[in-house]
Amino acid sequence: ISDHGTRAQALLRVVDALAKAGHHFRSAALAEQAAAAARAAKSISRQAEALTAWAQALSSSARTEQTVAVAEQAVAAAEAASDPALLAKALATWASALTQSGRTDQATPVAERAIAAARASEYEWDVDRALREVAITLAHSGPVTWAITAAQSVASEPVLADVARELARRGLADNAIEAARALEHSWDREKALSEIAEILARRGQGTQAITAARAIVDTAEED
Repeated sequence: ISDHGTRAQALLRVVDALAKAGHHFRSAALAEQAAAAARAAKSISRQAEALTAWAQALSSSARTEQTVAVAEQAVAAAEAASDPALLAKALATWASALTQSGRTDQATPVAERAIAAARASEYEWDVDRALREVAITLAHSGPVTWAITAAQSVASEPVLADVARELARRGLADNAIEAARALEHSWDREKALSEIAEILARRGQGTQAITAARAIVDTAEED
């Protein structure tokens, strides 16, 4: 593809597909190429998108310090693009990278900024979409409290269930169960707790899986 902007866009689609399939090293390599193509195309918004995708792929590849550095670049590009949703996602990615590197004191204010940026979108649908991305990103590896705060701020769907599952995959059983139990509707609570119990069991966290299963019974009795 000769056009740099088109190349960047195409590469980002492949990056997303590879990340979903768990091919994080390949995803990181292509995201770096996408960022270079976006720079060549002088598209600051595409560059912010590519840098964020690159940082997320690096994070899943356990390259912590490089993740922090690339995430910082993503934030700078998103700020220059003046796009609240891009900035929210970049900030959430940076907060997660800082958490992974053990710099939780620095991660907290960055996570707060991510939520504030998401809320700055013009339309409610855009706000909800941005908050959902922030919540999931933070739940994956960022500050737990702010992941839950972002999820609870979404008006259109029970994002808290997605956050609970991510926390379970991370091995944070107590936080996952607490998030699931905070869901408003009993059916959502029971479904989320059942999925959490299954995730924890697969991780070898048998005791915590039993706790999640027992929480389903407690939920039913509360109703």
